[in-house]
Amino acid sequence: MVWLILLLVAVGLLILAKKCYAQSRSDDANFSVGVSWTLFVIVSIINVFGYSWRWSYMVDLQEKVVLTYQQEQISHNQATVMLDQFREALVKQYPDIEKEIFSKIGPQPNMTAYLAQYPQLHSNETITKLVDETNRLWSKYYEVQYERAKIQCDMRVLRRSIAFFNFLLPDTPPEVEKLMAAPDPTPPNK
Repeated sequence: MVWLILLLVAVGLLILAKKCYAQSRSDDANFSVGVSWTLFVIVSIINVFGYSWRWSYMVDLQEKVVLTYQQEQISHNQATVMLDQFREALVKQYPDIEKEIFSKIGPQPNMTAYLAQYPQLHSNETITKLVDETNRLWSKYYEVQYERAKIQCDMRVLRRSIAFFNFLLPDTPPEVEKLMAAPDPTPPNK
């Protein structure tokens, strides 16, 4: 709908520019006025399309914040489930190691370090696969966090640009503001 209105405004401005230019060509005294109006109309059209692109881009960034937050939550949940499966496998096969490992586990578990520290874990294929999958999921989780931070930075830069009237950009909806300020979930410390 917005694009249709902008297109109609641009067509109207072009018709006005053509009319002003044609009128100024017939009257040499008004030639400079006609050229000035023509240039004004052309610059106005460029600004209308530039603004519409920025508006659309801001809405797109707001939607990406929501998407990355959801991806982050899914990755966190998947990694937490894998960490639980890792713990269950350790309890069944290596109960003495399980207590030692999970007493040291921090908010950013580096499961590969545990494989190197305990050779008996490294020889177990199930444990190795769980560790690899857990590491992959936590990496994905942190990549999504990084992507969300970049999107938020782009939104701030877009708002600070002096090239356009930024008060015309759409406001960030409260639910997106809430997601942008949401604390990042961390791995459970078990």
